[in-house]
Amino acid sequence: SLNSKLFVANDVSFNSKLSVTGVATMNNNLVVIKDASLNSKLFVNGDASFNSILNVGGIATMNDNLVVIKDASLNSKLFVNDDVSLNSKLSVTGIATMNDNLVVVKDASLNSKLFVNGDASFNNTLIVGGVATMNDNLVVIKDASLNSKLFVNDDVSLNSKLSVTGVATMNDQLVVIKDASLNSKLFVAQDVSFNSKLSVTGVATMNDQLVV
Repeated sequence: SLNSKLFVANDVSFNSKLSVTGVATMNNNLVVIKDASLNSKLFVNGDASFNSILNVGGIATMNDNLVVIKDASLNSKLFVNDDVSLNSKLSVTGIATMNDNLVVVKDASLNSKLFVNGDASFNNTLIVGGVATMNDNLVVIKDASLNSKLFVNDDVSLNSKLSVTGVATMNDQLVVIKDASLNSKLFVAQDVSFNSKLSVTGVATMNDQLVV
């Protein structure tokens, strides 16, 4: 039994356990050759430096920021309960799958094609800088407004009326299969040729000669 301090000048060897009831204070390094097992918590007031891998068998909880100087590699999934903020680019090598909406506050730039399996809904204007190619029908529920010319390479079929507010110009023949009804006058700048009869129900007035 020692009621005071024990000073040892050289090494001390214990062939069995060393049990310390109170606080054990060491003024220099603690070097452990084999595994060190702690059955309770480990509190470190200053920095903790690991020169090799840190293996955690259970959950690792951090009450403050996690700062990683170099790359962080995760060999499995990363689950985040709250928002994630990235102050720089996000590069994804494989497929990025999102189970909910993707909300982009500013412009979204795609350097390649955009494939959409389901419907695509735009609540505002769709602006296309280049050519827009559609491999199937274009269905427009409301009015379609064209501020410039419309060029169609093949036939155009209209299942209802065609209303033209201004002048309609045709650079080739106008072929009408059924009757053509004009509710106002018909002015022809050049000759008119009828290959069959001309039937006039009302009065026919000619302001010049009738040559037969």
